[in-house]
Amino acid sequence: MITQSTQPAADAINLHLLYRSLFENKWRIIIMGFITLFITLAYIVLLPTEYKAHVILQIHHKTLNSLGALTNATNQINEEESLPMQMAFIRSSLVLGPVVDNLALDIETSSYKNSWLPFLLKDHAIHNKATIRTLQVPMSYLQKPFYLKLIDSHHLQLFDEGNRLLLSGAVGQLLKNDQGFALQVDKVLSPHETTIVLKKYSEIAIINHIRSKLVVTELSNPSHLNKNIGLLQLSFAHPDPKMVVKILNQIAIVAEQKDSELKALAANNTLQFLMQQLPIIKSSLREAEAKLNHYRAISGKIDIKLQTQYLFNHLANVDKQLEEIRIKRANLLQQNTSFHPFIRSLTKEYQELNKKRRQILSQIKRLPAADQVALNLARDVEVKSQLYMTLLNKIHFYQVIKNGIVSDISILSLAQKPEMPLPKRLPLIGLVSLCMGLLLGGLVNLCWKILNRRIDDPEWTEHNLQIAHLITLPYIQEQTVNSKAYLRFKNNRLPLLSIDAKNDATLESFRMLRTILQNKLATAEQKIITFTSLSHDVGKTFITANLAALLALTEQKVLLIDGNIRFGELRNYFPGAPAQGLTDILIGQADLGDAVFKTTVPHLFFLASGYFVKNSADLLITDRFKDLLKNMAKSYKYVLIDSPKLSITDSVIIAKYAQLNLLVMGANKHKAKEVAQTLKLAHHTGIMIHGTLFNHLKPQNMSGSAFDFAYEVY
Repeated sequence: MITQSTQPAADAINLHLLYRSLFENKWRIIIMGFITLFITLAYIVLLPTEYKAHVILQIHHKTLNSLGALTNATNQINEEESLPMQMAFIRSSLVLGPVVDNLALDIETSSYKNSWLPFLLKDHAIHNKATIRTLQVPMSYLQKPFYLKLIDSHHLQLFDEGNRLLLSGAVGQLLKNDQGFALQVDKVLSPHETTIVLKKYSEIAIINHIRSKLVVTELSNPSHLNKNIGLLQLSFAHPDPKMVVKILNQIAIVAEQKDSELKALAANNTLQFLMQQLPIIKSSLREAEAKLNHYRAISGKIDIKLQTQYLFNHLANVDKQLEEIRIKRANLLQQNTSFHPFIRSLTKEYQELNKKRRQILSQIKRLPAADQVALNLARDVEVKSQLYMTLLNKIHFYQVIKNGIVSDISILSLAQKPEMPLPKRLPLIGLVSLCMGLLLGGLVNLCWKILNRRIDDPEWTEHNLQIAHLITLPYIQEQTVNSKAYLRFKNNRLPLLSIDAKNDATLESFRMLRTILQNKLATAEQKIITFTSLSHDVGKTFITANLAALLALTEQKVLLIDGNIRFGELRNYFPGAPAQGLTDILIGQADLGDAVFKTTVPHLFFLASGYFVKNSADLLITDRFKDLLKNMAKSYKYVLIDSPKLSITDSVIIAKYAQLNLLVMGANKHKAKEVAQTLKLAHHTGIMIHGTLFNHLKPQNMSGSAFDFAYEVY
C-alpha cells in the first residue's frame, strides 16, 4: 500500500546538494559571468566620454528675522540647518529652472548628420549656427522634430515634421501663431539655406536630468572634521567639456542671484507691512494727545502723583511690549503657520504680559477717579509715542537693508574647462561585472534548483511511499559512448554491458540486482518480471536487456519481451531478430515459435514488440495475452518484459500478470509530487510496485557508495 510520509526530508533544502548543483553547472555559471562581463564592458566602451568640473561656494550665516535678530538659540539652529537648506535650495527648480531657460537646455539643436543621437549627448556647437532664445510648442508637440530653415542672415522659416510651415519672419523678432508656437532667434551665423533640426523637451524632465547628475557636497576642515566651515562643492559631468563649465557656472550665478532676490523680497515685504502700520499708529497718537490736552484744559490737572506715575510708567511699558509682540506676530504669520515654534513662543509671551497688564489695571482701579482718567490718557499718549518712534526706526533699518542686501551665497571659485575626461575604470568595472555575473548565474541556478527540485535520493520512495529500494545503478561512460555512436551511424548493434564489458567491476550492481531478484522469486511458480518507468529517459530498456543477459549466464532459459509496442527499442540490442513479434502473435498472424529469436547470448531468447497497432491496449487486455504469458512462463525460467511508462494503459495491463513489478527511476528526473500522484493512480488500478531501481546516479552524488562508476540513460 502506498502512503504519504510525514518526514521533512523531501522538502528540506540540502546545502550539500545545492553546492553540488553549482559544481555540476559550473561551466554555465562561468559562461554567464563572461557574458555579463562582455555586455558591461561593451556598454561602458560605447558610452560617451564625460568631463567633470567643480564650483566652490561659501555659505554665510547672516539670517535676520522680520523685526531684527532672533534669539541666540534661534541663530544657532539656523547656522546648523543653513548648509542642508542651501544644498536643497541649489538643487531646487527655483535655481535649475532659470539655468535651463538661460542656456536653452530644453531646446535640442542638431543637424541631419547627428539627429539620431540622444539628447544631452549631441554636439552643442550647433548653437554657433543660430542663437535661439525662445521656442514654445504645445504639449502634444514635445520631443517632436521641427526644421528651422535659415534662408539668409535675416530671415528664417520653421516647419514641422510634415513639412508644414509654422512660422516665418525676421531674425531677432518673436514669432508667434494662434496654435501656440513661438520662436525667437537672436543671431544667425551659418551659411544660407542651412536647415537645423529642433526639438523641444519638457523643462521638468531636463531639470530632473540635471539634478540627477549634479552633486552638492559639504567641504570639511581636515583638522576639525565635525566643524562646519560653510563651504559647498558643486560637481557636474557631461560629454561636452564646454557645456559642463556653462551649466556649473550658471548654477552658481543663478543661486547667488536667487538668494539675494529672496532676501530682498523678504525685506521689502516687511517694509511694506511697517509702512502700512505707521499711518495707523500716527493717527492713534494724535487722537490720544488731543484727548489728554482736552482733559487737562477742563480739569486743570497738569501733573499726577508719584504712585500714579509709577503705575503709569509700568502700564505703558507693558502696553508697548504687547503692541510690539502683536506686530511681530502678525508679520511672522505672513510666512509661517500659527504652529511654528517662534509664533507659539510669542503667543505665550503675549498671554503672560496680558496677565501682568490686568494686575496693573486692578491697582489703577483703586486710585481716585480723576487720577485714573489722567493716568489712562497719559498712558495712551506715552505708549503710542514710543511705538511710533519704534516703527520709524524699523523703517529706516529695513530701507538700509533693502538697498545694501548681500546674498548668503558667495562664489569662491568658478568652474574651469576640464582638460582630461573621467576615467572609465574598465579593470575595476570588469572585475565587478564578472563577479556579479558569476553571482547571478549561481543565484539563477540555485533558484531553478529550489523551484524545480527533483528526486536525487535513492531511498526517497522507501522513506516517503514505503516502496522498497532494491539497488542504485551508477553511471557508465563506456555505454554512453556506444549509445551515441549507434544513434549516429545506425550500422551496428547496441552492446550489452554484461557481455561486452571488459571491467567486471562495472557489472557488480547488475549482479547484485540479479541476486536480489532470484531470491525474491525463489518460491514463485512463474517468474515474470516487468520493468516500467515514469518517463522515457531513465535507462529502463538498457537495464532490462543487461539483466536478461546476466540471468541467461546462469544457464537458465530467459525470454526477453519488448512490451513497449508504441516505442519499442530492444531490437537495437538484437539486430537480427525477425520483424514479427508480440502483436503479430496476438492478432493471429504469427506463431510463438516463429517470432521468438534465439540471440547470440546462450539461453537468452528475444520476442520483439511486433507490428505497430494503435489499439495495443485492446490486444493486451484479452485472454489470449494472458494465456500466452502462462505458456511462456512454463517454457522459460524467467520472463522479463520491457513495459511502457506507468502512465500508459499498456503498462498497467502487463503488470497485472507479473510476479514482480519494478519501477526504474532516474536521478534528478522526477518531481516528488509527480511520483506520488502516478504511484497513487497505479495503486487505485490494482497495480503493486514491488521495488525501485535508482538509475543515472553519478559518482559525486553517491554518498558512501562503494561504486565509483555509473552510466547514462538511454
